[in-house]
Amino acid sequence: KEFGTTLTPADDDTATAGDSGLTFLIQVSNDGASDADAVTITDAAPAGLVFDSVDHPNCSITPGGDLSCSFAHLGAGDSVTVEVTYHVPATTDSGTVTNTAQADSDEDSAQDADDLAIAEDVQLQVTKTFTEDTATAGTGGYSFTIEVTNTGASDADDLTVTDTVDPALNVTGASGAGWDCSATAGNDVSCSTAHLGPGETKTITVTYSVPATTDAGTVNNSATATSDEDTDTGSDSVEVAEDVQLTVDKEFGATLTPADDDTATAGDS
Repeated sequence: KEFGTTLTPADDDTATAGDSGLTFLIQVSNDGASDADAVTITDAAPAGLVFDSVDHPNCSITPGGDLSCSFAHLGAGDSVTVEVTYHVPATTDSGTVTNTAQADSDEDSAQDADDLAIAEDVQLQVTKTFTEDTATAGTGGYSFTIEVTNTGASDADDLTVTDTVDPALNVTGASGAGWDCSATAGNDVSCSTAHLGPGETKTITVTYSVPATTDAGTVNNSATATSDEDTDTGSDSVEVAEDVQLTVDKEFGATLTPADDDTATAGDS
């Protein structure tokens, strides 16, 4: 039993979660002097692999996903080779998968196993975008988005997004489809999701206001996404403007009501 397209043993049979069109070979030989009768070959698909098809007419993939072959005879000195096509689901975690093939006949039995090292290809990409280019101190109703995309071939597991927002802004809420943002406290945004599939994007929307005490200037902000397999950071900025409108009302007299004839007499105090 060998993963790959040849029966030559390899020290580093590898596959990536999300790969498809992969193959392994099983060869059963009768090295004895007599005919082997009622020969069967079985191979139970291990967790992390899915058997898709088999190339021999005497073999099939069972409804349960395992390999099953049956031959009436295998002559002395003869052999039979079976090629199985399989894929590795994107949800498979990295690690080593051991797979065993079993051959049985009326007269004898044998088995062989091979190991496959599974790697994960997770590539997180974070895009942080302020919806408005400018926000005014003393006003609210603003928002920014944190978009996380997995451009890899494998499933991203236990994904968390964190964003410590500058106190020049005041976070008022955080939410997003498929996200749990209940850990968000004050200006510390924290959202999590169990999985992010290959090619999948999930978006968080954060709402905020700008305290009246915030000075005009540029506020920079970064958000970081971290999974079991990868991490990435995205940044953006917003311009804070101030809306200050001073007025002066000067009137002689005891009230600020304009008068047409404000008067005084020399010597008055």
